[in-house]
Amino acid sequence: METDYKIREYYQQVFQNIWRNSPDGTFTEAEARQVTLLILEHYLSVSQNDILLNKNYMIDSRKLQQVEQAIHRVILEEPVQYIIEEAHFYGRKFKVSPAVLIPRRETEELVHIILKENETTKPDILDIGTGSGCIAITLQKELPLSNMYAWEVDTEAIAIAQHNAAQHQAQVMIEQVDIFQKNLLSARSVPFDIVVSNPPYVRKSEAAHMENNVLKYEPHLALFVADEHPLLFYEQIVELCNNKLLKKGGILYFEVNESLGKEVADLLLNKGMEKVRVLKDLQKKNRFVSGKLPLY
Repeated sequence: METDYKIREYYQQVFQNIWRNSPDGTFTEAEARQVTLLILEHYLSVSQNDILLNKNYMIDSRKLQQVEQAIHRVILEEPVQYIIEEAHFYGRKFKVSPAVLIPRRETEELVHIILKENETTKPDILDIGTGSGCIAITLQKELPLSNMYAWEVDTEAIAIAQHNAAQHQAQVMIEQVDIFQKNLLSARSVPFDIVVSNPPYVRKSEAAHMENNVLKYEPHLALFVADEHPLLFYEQIVELCNNKLLKKGGILYFEVNESLGKEVADLLLNKGMEKVRVLKDLQKKNRFVSGKLPLY
């Protein structure tokens, strides 16, 4: 059975349902409107222009039910990206699931920094802890001559990354790698021009201040690190870079906890890296750290 709707009126109905019934503080009004648009785009193929023009839509009962189920899940604070199983990153759509973090705007900024600073026509690049593959795939698509590798420890995340690479026809070598395994580099002879990582950096004590939609649904394996050792992953990656994972003159890029930018920068300096920088994101938070391996 189909029902005839003026789409702007239906959009407003869905928005009001989400806006009024979500727990306080879940969304700003603008965020609730964006979530509404994402749901309607996904389930009804409705565009923002369709809403502005208030087009007539015949919507069958199955699709109406899908929208209602999505609204219910959003009100329970499940991220809309997990509901529709996709997220936007650097102008592309990526499949996501609770096995991977939802790509963030800050990580787009990190990719932009790497692209802006890259001076190599055919760089060898490694993304450590690739998750959905958004960093590796984007870099490979923007630098089509690059040799792109991605490491990930979680099997489910690897399946998501492989799906995204195939979807975007990106030439990325995705490997299951635990960076803490012994003798990791013994069988690897090709160092990289660029190593990038957005590793777990949220201290467990910070969980109490996190939003429920992150805390309840996003993978803790990719989020949290012990309070007593917050730089665990950074230390290991720097150690690997100093042991021929990174070429002489190569650059290491990190996304970091905004409160630990100085500590990560000091780590790189203490391990002999040069041109170490702490860079701010668009929110003026210390979000990225980079350093260069000396030529000699």
